[in-house]
Amino acid sequence: MPHVATDKELVKAKRDSWYSVPTHDYVKSGRLHITLATDSGYSGKVTWKDTAKLQLESRLCDIIPLFEHWAARDAERKEVERQRQIAAREHREREDVIAMEAYRQQALADRLIADLKAWELAGRLRTYLAAQRTRVDAMTDVDERSAAEEWLKWCDRYVAERDPTSQPVRQPKVKEPGYTELQEFRKRLGFVTSYW
Repeated sequence: MPHVATDKELVKAKRDSWYSVPTHDYVKSGRLHITLATDSGYSGKVTWKDTAKLQLESRLCDIIPLFEHWAARDAERKEVERQRQIAAREHREREDVIAMEAYRQQALADRLIADLKAWELAGRLRTYLAAQRTRVDAMTDVDERSAAEEWLKWCDRYVAERDPTSQPVRQPKVKEPGYTELQEFRKRLGFVTSYW
């Protein structure tokens, strides 16, 4: 129905530029209507109303079966979506297992290469220390020779600690990958990263 503006609304409209007086009022019509959202994709809603000749109660034989039909379709759609999410989660978990194994293999390979480099460095250091030992053996000054031998002892301990051949031979423990490392290996393997 057309709205009749009150004095209070007129004052507010003059004072506040953003406020506008409503043009219509919504009032009860005394008639019932039911709107059923169908999610059909074409028409989103079906509506039944009281008419002058036909009351809504007489249409219940049409409304209830359609409601049950759409409720069943909605339940099926939700179940399909739930199954899709379960399958996607299981697929991602399998990909994560593969990415973790790739991370583990890469970590073991990196450790092997690092051990090789440490072994090569230890060999080079031993050769260097042997040359230095020859120089120390030729020293005649007691104090100078004592200081040099002290230094060579420290060098020998350092080389022994760093040489992987002096450590027990066993497969090293690999730390669990963090989120960033796992995502890197997922990317390397070509797995698409999806967010839920």
